[in-house]
Amino acid sequence: MKQLSHHAHAAAFYAEFFSHGPQQRYVLGLNEYANAVAQRIEIKAFVDEDAAGTVHLGKPVIKLNQIPPDSMVISTCHRRKPRSALGSLRRLPGVTSMDYLAVAQASHGQLPQVTALAQMQHSHVMHPDKFQWVEDILTDPESREVFKRVVDFRLHANLRTLDFFSYSPERIQWESFLKLPPKALVVEADSSAVGTRALDNKIIDPIAFAKIDANGNELQVLHGMAWHIQEDHPVLAVAVYNNPDHLWQVPQAVLNICPDYALYLRHYSEGWADTIMYLLPKP
Repeated sequence: MKQLSHHAHAAAFYAEFFSHGPQQRYVLGLNEYANAVAQRIEIKAFVDEDAAGTVHLGKPVIKLNQIPPDSMVISTCHRRKPRSALGSLRRLPGVTSMDYLAVAQASHGQLPQVTALAQMQHSHVMHPDKFQWVEDILTDPESREVFKRVVDFRLHANLRTLDFFSYSPERIQWESFLKLPPKALVVEADSSAVGTRALDNKIIDPIAFAKIDANGNELQVLHGMAWHIQEDHPVLAVAVYNNPDHLWQVPQAVLNICPDYALYLRHYSEGWADTIMYLLPKP
């Protein structure tokens, strides 16, 4: 029932926002999704604290406190702090707001859905067995709860599913189940670590912990450190938010290299970013 209520609210907001009624309309954010809204209907201005005073697509860019009462605003902040952005809008008197994720879902294709969600909605239809496999082998109840919430959010574009989470990337290396020895060799791998045997060739000493966030190239990084995974059994903290298939492809890749790993999943933002899969060597 809550899911239906949320969708009905989003549908009503979408219909009113694009009805050419008397309200002034604004878009919070400067990105491709904000542009898509502005291409559908005449807006008064874009809203961005850092770019205020400039012009975007022929419209002024203003600050939050310049939005007048009796206005409607779509927030296109969706990656890390969408709930905080909506909270700022809802504290403005007389302003009605909705997140872009829900509005795009309610538009039935008239607005492009955020890529991270659209990809998941397609992938889940194509590979339901893979997602179920991952959920079944997660180690602890919290990981399974995180998995369900993250997947449900991406499938249904309902930010309320993520109310359990906050923006806290500093916690990634300090989870209670991470027990690293003193002076352990810690590697942080990004896109520069992509390549055949990249980390295997660059690092000789045993790796104890590898944090991998490579803008969608995480599988290539893992394959490039296969020798270290086989020999050192490092703890792995791998970003699985850049590509929804990585929720199952990452554990599949690691377990194919070395089957003696346990899986944990945590989420460190209010939006679709910063979902981390931990792979810990079994005792």
